[in-house]
Amino acid sequence: MFRYKLQRIRQKPLLATTLFFWSIYWLFNFLDKFFGGEKVSFWVGKDRLTQLTSFFGEIGVTNPLVISGILILITLVEILAFYFYHKALINIFKGINPQKYFLKATVTSILLFSFFVAGDVVFGERGEVLEHTIYAVLALTSYLLLYPNKD
Repeated sequence: MFRYKLQRIRQKPLLATTLFFWSIYWLFNFLDKFFGGEKVSFWVGKDRLTQLTSFFGEIGVTNPLVISGILILITLVEILAFYFYHKALINIFKGINPQKYFLKATVTSILLFSFFVAGDVVFGERGEVLEHTIYAVLALTSYLLLYPNKD
């Protein structure tokens, strides 16, 4: 049975690798927020709450509930992106077309990166604008290369 499932991966190695990459990418983004700056054996996370508090403080938003709520919302959407990419990958193993979940994951990723870019512009993080824009383009390109529009 395991050999049969591996056969499905061998038929679509680029798709499986791409879905694995994006699954891991969003999983690590979630874990980074979960550990929140704590050093945990192999992981040194970044304290996003402190970072967001500083950013929002610069524009006069100091309510910790608002800032925490935004961080929680971002984290939930990152979990959603992970879920969609992971579900698409699992669908390959099951012999189900992963395109539906891959598209949902791509749209979720682009929306997240767009939100990040908007925040980068507002908070003056110009270097992050380029980084998040590149990731958005890569997410879209990943999908379009593997599922080109036939129209």
